[in-house]
Amino acid sequence: MQAIYGAKSASKPHVASIGFSGGQLVVSGTAFVAGSEVWMTAKSAEPVPTLDIVGGLVPQLDGSLLVPALGDVGALLVRVPGTGGAVLSNSFPLDDAPGSVLAYCTPKVNSQGCTSAPFVVGTLSASSPSGGVIVCPNLLNAKFGLVFYGTSGPLTAPFGGGTLCVHAPIRRMPLHSTGGSPPPTADCSGVLQEDVNSWIFLGNDPSLAAGTYAWFQAWSRDPGFAPPANLGLTSGLRASIGP
Repeated sequence: MQAIYGAKSASKPHVASIGFSGGQLVVSGTAFVAGSEVWMTAKSAEPVPTLDIVGGLVPQLDGSLLVPALGDVGALLVRVPGTGGAVLSNSFPLDDAPGSVLAYCTPKVNSQGCTSAPFVVGTLSASSPSGGVIVCPNLLNAKFGLVFYGTSGPLTAPFGGGTLCVHAPIRRMPLHSTGGSPPPTADCSGVLQEDVNSWIFLGNDPSLAAGTYAWFQAWSRDPGFAPPANLGLTSGLRASIGP
């Protein structure tokens, strides 16, 4: 292994942890310098394995590196300028335990200046009748919206003045009101919630089996923008379906 990654040295980069903030991966560790690169392998099987490389990075004040979250990252490592194996960090796998989730992609700023990042309450399961709920907060109040998803991977494509984060084909879940403050108040108190476990348990999509991945995002109406941009889009959420 030393022939690949190099011998341990004080200047050798080391990835200690990975977090998520605002649609970005936060790579924390030691010995990151200006000009660092982050190399990412895909989690999904590919006919020809490829690397996604983000270069020209400058450490933040706390020493971490910020990288766009691509949504299909299996593992990553950091390379610092130089030659030889000592410029490569350890390979750090992302948490892919059954039911794990990964935030990715960039949410659209709505007409009230808010953004929404979905999260999961509970654990997504292919056998449980309930208890795996995707929650999309900070939406416009009293508007209709829905959660949609796909199983073909992530996407980053312009759509409605924002970013479509889910690759086709797309499945739409039921339409709901975001609730929140009653009109005529206009604020970001709206929320969409969808119990994915119940959706699976009721037989709506047999492809969401244990061990599979799905990429989720939510859409909602936003009359504060002129058509065709009169809509809101959350960031994306990649989820592993547990047993």
